[in-house]
Amino acid sequence: MPSVIPEDPLLNGVTKNNYESFHSPNLEKTNLKPYFHLNTPEGEELPTPEGEELPTRTPLKPPPSKIGYAYLSIIMAILLLCVWFTRDRIPPYVLTERHQGQTFLSHYEFYAGNDTAGSKGYVSYVNSSTALSLSLFSLSSSVLNLTSSPTPHGPRHSIRLEGKTRWDHGLFVIDLLHMPTGCGTWPAIWLTDEDAWPRNGEIDIIESANLESRAKTALHSTNGCRMPEETGATGEWDLAQGIPDEKTGVPDMTRRVATNCYVYDKHQWLNQGCVAVDAEDGRIGRGLNEGGGGVYVLEWDPQAGFMKSWVWRRNQVPDLRNLEKRTGWGLPYGVFPIGDGTHCPSSHFKNMRLVINLSFCGTVSGNKYYMDCPHLREKYPTCEDYVKSQPPDLEREAYWSINNITIYQRNNQINKFFPW
Repeated sequence: MPSVIPEDPLLNGVTKNNYESFHSPNLEKTNLKPYFHLNTPEGEELPTPEGEELPTRTPLKPPPSKIGYAYLSIIMAILLLCVWFTRDRIPPYVLTERHQGQTFLSHYEFYAGNDTAGSKGYVSYVNSSTALSLSLFSLSSSVLNLTSSPTPHGPRHSIRLEGKTRWDHGLFVIDLLHMPTGCGTWPAIWLTDEDAWPRNGEIDIIESANLESRAKTALHSTNGCRMPEETGATGEWDLAQGIPDEKTGVPDMTRRVATNCYVYDKHQWLNQGCVAVDAEDGRIGRGLNEGGGGVYVLEWDPQAGFMKSWVWRRNQVPDLRNLEKRTGWGLPYGVFPIGDGTHCPSSHFKNMRLVINLSFCGTVSGNKYYMDCPHLREKYPTCEDYVKSQPPDLEREAYWSINNITIYQRNNQINKFFPW
């Protein structure tokens, strides 16, 4: 079959033989360069005279599919919606631990030994077997009772429970039926990392000394954690007044509020910390017990930039089932700004465990005994003298009855998936 030469003006004078030579496998034998002619089918090579430049043909690409554009638009819309929904939204609280009834003590270890050097309580903490033999605790289907017992040499046998879980944030709900109260008592439910104290901080959720009747929350830290005087809370800051001058020993009667969480601030009492005090009387100690107990809440949320404290008597307790809506909660009595944009980096408080204990006298109740219990001073000059006398009041009123402790934490799974 004869070869066909394409009809093209540029091929005038080109014979069959030299045309075929342009398409030979070995083009190096010719002095002609192949090129793509603008009017020839794609891929068909034609010669160009030596030294002459002709344009190169670029193969056309097919236009993008409309369906592809639609899919891309849907994906972009979904991503934008995810950003909008997660960027400024705080994940909800989910139940992490519930301490109640027969399983309550499974969340704790019994500490045995003397009180810490910083507290110096007039107490001897016992292990679980000794506590059981002395009937220092009892469990029912819904209540844990903790108490103490006298000893011949003076310091009372008591219980100190130390939680097994370490916490860096959370919402802690503590439901009490009764708490220890009376001269010489020093009960507390608090968060601490004592092996790294005060570097990792301390948060006192519930703490009472002697006959105190106003609830308070205290933070203790290393240097560099200070609270503003105005926080929008309903309570007020504790006072730091009458502190002896370092050089002269003369009490400084300047009225200051305890807003520095640093335990060694020279203008506050040693280890006073920053202390928020409830404005309402009777929501701790004897007043709380007479009303059937109550509920305390600490919200520790460094991501949101604060800690907050609430307390309600039994007849004031709001609906605690919806932790986001918080109907009837009212304003907290204590607000502690922490984290970015505050004067207290959140790193001051970390790796802490929950502690429940009942101490006596020591650096708090013992030091305040002279002022708080003047009716006892003549017969019992010191707090230790009073406790050693085995007073009936300690048997009647110095005990814990705890309904439950429930701990929630933010569900951060959404934030992990969408880190922005």
